[in-house]
Amino acid sequence: MTSSFGLLRSRIGSGIWLPVKWLDSMNEPLYFAMFVVLGFMVFIWFGLCIWVFRRLESQHPQKYVDLGSPSLFLRINIQNDWRFLRFLWKSEYNSLNDPSLSRTCNFMKIFFVVYCLLMLSRLFQFFLSFVKTR
Repeated sequence: MTSSFGLLRSRIGSGIWLPVKWLDSMNEPLYFAMFVVLGFMVFIWFGLCIWVFRRLESQHPQKYVDLGSPSLFLRINIQNDWRFLRFLWKSEYNSLNDPSLSRTCNFMKIFFVVYCLLMLSRLFQFFLSFVKTR
Protein backbone atom coordinates (compact mmCIF):
# COMPACT_ATOMS: atom_id res chain seq x y z
CA MET A 1 0.00 0.00 0.00
CA THR A 2 1.34 3.41 -0.90
CA SER A 3 0.29 6.84 0.16
CA SER A 4 0.25 10.00 -1.91
CA PHE A 5 3.68 10.84 -0.49
CA GLY A 6 5.27 7.74 -1.98
CA LEU A 7 5.66 5.92 1.29
CA LEU A 8 5.36 2.18 1.36
CA ARG A 9 3.82 0.26 4.22
CA SER A 10 6.28 -2.39 5.32
CA ARG A 11 5.21 -6.02 5.42
CA ILE A 12 7.24 -6.40 8.61
CA GLY A 13 4.90 -4.33 10.74
CA SER A 14 1.53 -2.95 9.76
CA GLY A 15 2.17 0.37 11.50
CA ILE A 16 5.62 1.03 10.05
CA TRP A 17 5.98 3.34 7.06
CA LEU A 18 9.22 3.28 5.08
CA PRO A 19 10.27 5.97 2.57
CA VAL A 20 11.11 4.00 -0.56
CA LYS A 21 10.09 6.32 -3.40
CA TRP A 22 13.66 7.66 -3.56
CA LEU A 23 14.83 4.13 -4.37
CA ASP A 24 13.06 4.36 -7.73
CA SER A 25 15.59 6.97 -8.85
CA MET A 26 18.58 5.02 -7.51
CA ASN A 27 20.66 3.32 -10.15
CA GLU A 28 23.49 0.85 -10.29
CA PRO A 29 26.33 3.40 -10.70
CA LEU A 30 25.43 4.87 -7.30
CA TYR A 31 25.54 1.44 -5.69
CA PHE A 32 28.90 0.77 -7.33
CA ALA A 33 30.25 4.17 -6.25
CA MET A 34 29.20 3.46 -2.66
CA PHE A 35 30.93 0.08 -2.83
CA VAL A 36 34.15 1.73 -4.12
CA VAL A 37 34.04 4.43 -1.43
CA LEU A 38 33.57 1.86 1.33
CA GLY A 39 36.42 -0.21 -0.12
CA PHE A 40 38.77 2.77 -0.11
CA MET A 41 37.72 3.55 3.44
CA VAL A 42 38.79 0.05 4.51
CA PHE A 43 42.28 0.62 3.06
CA ILE A 44 42.48 4.03 4.74
CA TRP A 45 41.52 2.38 8.04
CA PHE A 46 44.27 -0.22 7.56
CA GLY A 47 46.78 2.56 6.90
CA LEU A 48 45.73 4.45 10.01
CA CYS A 49 45.99 1.29 12.12
CA ILE A 50 49.47 0.56 10.77
CA TRP A 51 50.57 4.13 11.55
CA VAL A 52 49.16 3.95 15.11
CA PHE A 53 50.71 0.54 15.76
CA ARG A 54 54.13 1.71 14.57
CA ARG A 55 53.86 4.92 16.56
CA LEU A 56 52.96 3.00 19.70
CA GLU A 57 55.77 0.51 19.12
CA SER A 58 58.42 3.20 18.63
CA GLN A 59 57.26 5.98 20.98
CA HIS A 60 55.24 4.14 23.64
CA PRO A 61 56.57 0.57 23.84
CA GLN A 62 54.96 -0.23 27.21
CA LYS A 63 51.49 0.70 25.97
CA TYR A 64 52.17 -1.27 22.78
CA VAL A 65 52.95 -4.36 24.84
CA ASP A 66 49.91 -3.72 27.09
CA LEU A 67 47.73 -3.77 23.97
CA GLY A 68 49.14 -7.18 23.06
CA SER A 69 51.67 -5.90 20.50
CA PRO A 70 48.96 -5.38 17.88
CA SER A 71 49.71 -5.89 14.22
CA LEU A 72 47.49 -5.67 11.20
CA PHE A 73 48.45 -9.09 9.84
CA LEU A 74 50.88 -10.93 12.13
CA ARG A 75 49.31 -11.10 15.59
CA ILE A 76 45.62 -11.13 14.77
CA ASN A 77 43.28 -12.22 17.51
CA ILE A 78 40.03 -10.96 18.99
CA GLN A 79 41.59 -10.05 22.32
CA ASN A 80 44.10 -7.67 20.72
CA ASP A 81 41.37 -6.16 18.56
CA TRP A 82 39.19 -5.48 21.61
CA ARG A 83 42.14 -4.02 23.51
CA PHE A 84 42.87 -1.67 20.64
CA LEU A 85 39.22 -0.62 20.27
CA ARG A 86 39.00 -0.02 24.02
CA PHE A 87 42.21 2.03 23.80
CA LEU A 88 40.63 4.04 20.99
CA TRP A 89 37.12 4.55 22.38
CA LYS A 90 38.11 5.20 25.99
CA SER A 91 40.68 7.76 24.75
CA GLU A 92 43.50 6.05 26.60
CA TYR A 93 45.88 7.64 24.10
CA ASN A 94 45.39 11.03 25.79
CA SER A 95 47.38 9.82 28.80
CA LEU A 96 50.42 9.27 26.54
CA ASN A 97 50.80 13.03 25.91
CA ASP A 98 51.47 12.51 22.20
CA PRO A 99 49.60 15.19 20.22
CA SER A 100 50.12 13.49 16.86
CA LEU A 101 48.83 10.17 18.16
CA SER A 102 45.88 11.89 19.83
CA ARG A 103 44.88 13.69 16.62
CA THR A 104 45.11 10.49 14.62
CA CYS A 105 43.11 8.47 17.15
CA ASN A 106 40.43 11.18 17.36
CA PHE A 107 40.20 11.12 13.56
CA MET A 108 39.99 7.30 13.62
CA LYS A 109 36.99 7.43 15.95
CA ILE A 110 35.15 9.83 13.65
CA PHE A 111 36.20 7.83 10.59
CA PHE A 112 34.93 4.60 12.18
CA VAL A 113 31.53 6.13 12.95
CA VAL A 114 31.20 7.54 9.41
CA TYR A 115 32.16 4.17 7.92
CA CYS A 116 29.61 2.33 10.05
CA LEU A 117 26.87 4.81 9.13
CA LEU A 118 27.66 4.48 5.43
CA MET A 119 27.72 0.70 5.68
CA LEU A 120 24.42 0.62 7.56
CA SER A 121 22.83 2.97 5.03
CA ARG A 122 24.07 0.71 2.23
CA LEU A 123 22.61 -2.34 3.96
CA PHE A 124 19.36 -0.44 4.52
CA GLN A 125 19.24 0.41 0.79
CA PHE A 126 19.97 -3.19 -0.09
CA PHE A 127 17.20 -4.62 2.07
CA LEU A 128 14.73 -1.95 1.00
CA SER A 129 15.35 -2.86 -2.61
CA PHE A 130 13.58 -6.17 -1.91
CA VAL A 131 10.41 -4.49 -0.67
CA LYS A 132 7.70 -5.02 -3.28
CA THR A 133 5.01 -2.47 -4.03
CA ARG A 134 1.49 -3.56 -4.83
